[in-house]
Amino acid sequence: YQANNNYAWLLATSPNERIANGTEAVKFATRACEQTRWKIHHALVTLAAASARSGDFENAIRWQLKGIELADAASRSQLVEWLELYKKQQPLVLE
Repeated sequence: YQANNNYAWLLATSPNERIANGTEAVKFATRACEQTRWKIHHALVTLAAASARSGDFENAIRWQLKGIELADAASRSQLVEWLELYKKQQPLVLE
């Protein structure tokens, strides 16, 4: 799952428009979620970022909420920040 997840994360969050590709990110993030039976918060958060990058903010919010639900307490504040981006219809772009 990690290879699919990491590749999807790169495609979803890259500031380089030549690398960023929301559609492909969704494909690889979905594979990662399937491989983890939709129970690993990292994969769900990646699918949320990928959905946002592809312009599907409804699913970005949906998957981010599920990721937050499964995450440990230490991770939640960062994940909630990202959720707020999606609610504003903004993708997560990391420098």
